[in-house]
Amino acid sequence: MLYPKILSLFFIILCMSILFPAELLQNGNFQEGAKYWIMNGKPGQTEFMVNDSVAVLKRKTATGLVRFYQNITVTPGVAYTIIYTARTEGTASGQSLIQFAKKDAWEPKKNISHPAFQKAVFSDFHYKFVVPDNVDTMRINIVAAGDNTSVFIKNISVSTDSRQAADKTASVQNPAQTGKNKNLQSGEINFSDHKNLLINGDLKKDMQGWEPELRNTADQSVRYNNGFIELTRVTDGAWCRVWQEIEITESGLYMLFFRSRVKGPGYAMAIIHHEFKDKGWDSKKNVNSGGIIDTGSEEWSSATAMTRIPDAGTVNKIRIGLMVWGNDTTAAYKDIFVIKLPADAKPFIEPLTMFRKARLPDPKQNVRNEILPRPRIFNYDPQKLALVKNQDTLGVRFDGCSEKENPGLKSAMALLAKRLDRLGKITISTSPPEYRILIRKCAPGALADYLKKTCSVTSVLNTEQLAQAYLLLSGKGSSGNLVEMISCSDIGLYYALSSLCQILEISGDTLQIPAVKIADWPQVGLRMQKVSATSGNEEIRPEIKVLPIMKMNIFALQYHQFSNPRSDEAMRELAKKYSSKNPMPPFLHTAEINIRAAKANGNLETLVYYSPFQGDDYFDFSREADRKQYLDLMHRFLDWGARGIAIDYNDWVFHGIWDDGRGSKLPMDEAVNFINRDIKKNYASSLVIWTPPMSYKPNDKEEWGYSGSITPDYEQTLKKIDRDVLVIWTGEKTGNALIVSPLAETSMADWIKKAGRKPFLWVNVGKGGSEFFGTLVTDLGRDALIFSAEKLPVDLDRYFSGIHLNYGAYAAKDGAGYTQDQLNVHALVSADYLWNPEAWDEPNAYARAKRFMEIMYPLVLE
Repeated sequence: MLYPKILSLFFIILCMSILFPAELLQNGNFQEGAKYWIMNGKPGQTEFMVNDSVAVLKRKTATGLVRFYQNITVTPGVAYTIIYTARTEGTASGQSLIQFAKKDAWEPKKNISHPAFQKAVFSDFHYKFVVPDNVDTMRINIVAAGDNTSVFIKNISVSTDSRQAADKTASVQNPAQTGKNKNLQSGEINFSDHKNLLINGDLKKDMQGWEPELRNTADQSVRYNNGFIELTRVTDGAWCRVWQEIEITESGLYMLFFRSRVKGPGYAMAIIHHEFKDKGWDSKKNVNSGGIIDTGSEEWSSATAMTRIPDAGTVNKIRIGLMVWGNDTTAAYKDIFVIKLPADAKPFIEPLTMFRKARLPDPKQNVRNEILPRPRIFNYDPQKLALVKNQDTLGVRFDGCSEKENPGLKSAMALLAKRLDRLGKITISTSPPEYRILIRKCAPGALADYLKKTCSVTSVLNTEQLAQAYLLLSGKGSSGNLVEMISCSDIGLYYALSSLCQILEISGDTLQIPAVKIADWPQVGLRMQKVSATSGNEEIRPEIKVLPIMKMNIFALQYHQFSNPRSDEAMRELAKKYSSKNPMPPFLHTAEINIRAAKANGNLETLVYYSPFQGDDYFDFSREADRKQYLDLMHRFLDWGARGIAIDYNDWVFHGIWDDGRGSKLPMDEAVNFINRDIKKNYASSLVIWTPPMSYKPNDKEEWGYSGSITPDYEQTLKKIDRDVLVIWTGEKTGNALIVSPLAETSMADWIKKAGRKPFLWVNVGKGGSEFFGTLVTDLGRDALIFSAEKLPVDLDRYFSGIHLNYGAYAAKDGAGYTQDQLNVHALVSADYLWNPEAWDEPNAYARAKRFMEIMYPLVLE
């Protein structure tokens, strides 16, 4: 779980170049309410309405097709495109369905069903199809596919370009439905028009050209089956793939396309390896395709990968590997193409089964007054309020607080001072004759009253939420324009000032601010980002500075990979003396430095992950001396100022690796409880997290671990563990600890019921990202990724006690293939979602992240 087996699953480039000459739907933007749309469903059990240009189809319990629709006159053989934005609430999915008729006689065999969607946030969908012969009417249906489900649709359009010939038009129909192989075209690229660089890519010649590579022939197999390849993987083992090499003689952009269908819990993917003239095959330059999962049908899904070869003399070969990941999974492959794209190609990649494409924002989009993370309540008036002139002094007054006594407020004022200096060489006076900024600290109850009276906040905030909440108000006061910030904590005031810095601006020679009324608090109180901290301070110190302005409140330091973790302590004093010369000082030295640094800033809490089970001198919890030594170590972390500790079984303890059972010499519930009870006795407000083992199989009982559902034995273990212990869960069991599909409400509810607590969700996004991140961003480079939120629920606090992001901070150096800016985008859009998922939208989150990096990063990193 430290680093996923797959570093990235979705490397494609999106560049739309599509012209829609005619909009065929009436009232597709729903600005005229439900006009022109017809609802089909039993009254009382179904409901159709339009709220603020969003159509809502609600289905309680019903039979038959629950939908709303509109009919359009069409021309056979012509290509049409449907685009819409949609989301769902409830237990089932939504879907767009196209029906066809000839003189009002509907022909079900010609129906086109697009992939179902079940996403908590609005997502974009785009499908092309060709109207069949001998029809004159097309019906556009939006369907609620199951009971207790609501479908939300906005901006739906249907258009055509009659100049396109049917055999040259992209289609996302299932080849299994059409019986024809006309679907190899993706947008403007028709693969059949280009030379396929692969041998036997259509698989008409058995396995000719393809080389199997199975590392465990007892549990892995490959076979040829009537025009496609099937790979089966029963248990874990390295490669299970077939591959083919291609000589590279020309520079340019190369594209891999394939179709696959999957049976089982794993997924299918492809990988492009590169052979370099000077250093051979370089795994750091691998490019992976999108992943394809089991859809529950016989449908084939498509995926792509691209690689640019800048110098054909440097890269001699590329190797195409088709592989299956995950246990008990079979993946079939067909229609495999590798083509060199034309220099002017603008490929549009059709939506995949498990991934959605994102809209790329207009780079000129005006986000001058946006805040990241997006506030919960943000009332904005474009009227600008003047504060002071350039090179003048800005008066700040404190009420109930002092920056001299509060480290968090001191850090916040330093942030504001740097922002004002960069804007107009403006200085701050905290004892002025008159002031323009008022910073007020109050009691938690008083803040709750302010939120209610000022911004009509009716939500009941829990302790963690209220401690991070703030009000930010600007308007005309009795003696001039005034900005007021109110919170009940230092961190709340820090967050308020961080938001203020983002909306201050200079116009001419005047510092000004829009008139705003902001009430803000996080959706989930514990938002943690982890870094592997063993290697020292260089990779950690920037994170200590950046995380607070992102409003991530816990920084987890994970210490691992020790040969003798306890004996390293003996080097601590020596490391202190020679730390400037020692690039990898012992972990206790670095832990103390970083925990104390975060504590001194007053705007970030730390939590230490430490595995007691690594190395030759691991802790044996069945021995009292080892238990005492372990507790002494945890006390050190907490004495230095850490908010909590994690009992890190994790990947270090799992079935079949350490046969000595080092993680179970003392029953796990007893081990967790003796640690938790000692910590809570001596540090009452501290957090204790338990990371279960990756895989644990008691004798004659079902295997369990940190992912998947709770087995009976695991349930009994959890019932014995103290209820105030936070327990890590990585979501559905996928064999790689990645969240590969939306978390089902039933799975989350079942976990909570059996565990007797909400899970602390670990979101695995290792070096450079994983399939939790979605779309490539052209202007940040080939490997830049945007956070994709459809796999998480919107109401995070309902299902989780906290969120742990494992995004592999500062993994960009030393040829890992990703720039720091790209990783920063990952972190920023993630933080944006975790704070306020209800207001999160992908293109604006990206735009806010870019603006945030320009404004805020220099304030803490320069």
